[in-house]
Amino acid sequence: MNRQLLIANRSLPLEFSATGLPARLHLVPRGELPNKVAGVVQVLDDQALDSILADLRNTKAKNGGLYLGEEHFIYNSEMSSQAFAWAKEFEKDSQGIWATAYEPTDVGATALKNKRFKWTSFVADAEQPGAVQALGNGRVRILKIDTVGFTNFPNGKALLTPLSNRAVPDNGCCPDCQTKLVFGANDQAYCPDCKKDFADSQAEVRPGASAANQQKNNQVKNRMKTIATKLGLAAEASEDALLAEVTKIINRATTAEAEVTPLKNRVTALETENQTLLGEQVDGILAEHKITDTKIINRLRPALIPLKNREDRLAYISDLGLKPAVAAEGQRQNLLNRQDGGNGTQAHADTAAQANQAENEVQNYKLQNRCSYEDARNAVRRSKPELFGLK
Repeated sequence: MNRQLLIANRSLPLEFSATGLPARLHLVPRGELPNKVAGVVQVLDDQALDSILADLRNTKAKNGGLYLGEEHFIYNSEMSSQAFAWAKEFEKDSQGIWATAYEPTDVGATALKNKRFKWTSFVADAEQPGAVQALGNGRVRILKIDTVGFTNFPNGKALLTPLSNRAVPDNGCCPDCQTKLVFGANDQAYCPDCKKDFADSQAEVRPGASAANQQKNNQVKNRMKTIATKLGLAAEASEDALLAEVTKIINRATTAEAEVTPLKNRVTALETENQTLLGEQVDGILAEHKITDTKIINRLRPALIPLKNREDRLAYISDLGLKPAVAAEGQRQNLLNRQDGGNGTQAHADTAAQANQAENEVQNYKLQNRCSYEDARNAVRRSKPELFGLK
């Protein structure tokens, strides 16, 4: 087996019963568990826990049980692979997945009774089909576990509050000697006489907890309630519900961004197509009026394209005294070979010169008076109507 594809975790406590053996084994925690060795953050939400539980019940329990051994030696051919126990029954609660029934072996029973190990450590084999689900950004959802080992080296120990073998009693006293429990700087309970530690998941309400930590926990709770309300959830919504709602918002934003980009591209393409069509229409109008002089075309094109429609463009050309050069039906246009080209050629040249002069006047007026093209054109028409064929 490729050791690079194993995700080993050491972060779960053992709870010992009066018989000397753990009453049940905490196999998989709920939440997000970083694993520096594998370089991933393991997501252990309800979807993950339900998948793991289903696999344990349908596969492991029906094939002799879930293997529990010493550390993760089973993956090392040079170490012992003997089993310490075989887990048979499992359940899920607010803390994660537990083995509620297991059969210890002879070596396992001795090791557990003598409390040689304090923690459990599950392994997920990323090479196994369906064992993990990649979520992106170094996050994976664990869907199956392969084995569990007993250990004294918990994963992320510096970040986790140390958990003990027994929970804090409701009366705040040691169950063995009835001595009042003491809470240290990290709010970890211990008995000063028996020198035993106790676990407690309710730090904000337990007796002896520091005022500073109580205030801190209350602040965190209030912030979470505010966030839940902002998301449209109940103030007491669970962390999983909050994460699910945030994920929905992120997914909606991502989907919206993906939809906007094609729309922007389409708008750009339509604008380009529109400018092309307008240019072609203007060129057609100029061709109808037999305007071929490049300078005149370069003057008229910028003036014609911004106009609203073809009618306005034809009216603009008409104001300049230009008319479509269309031959009468059935009339043959003769080719004149005389050197002067005939009166028609001269008339066209005069008209083109007049249009050029009118355009120059409009542009000059526009620059001098800092007005719109339309205002400049109307002003020049009023002052010099002969340039527009009005006299």
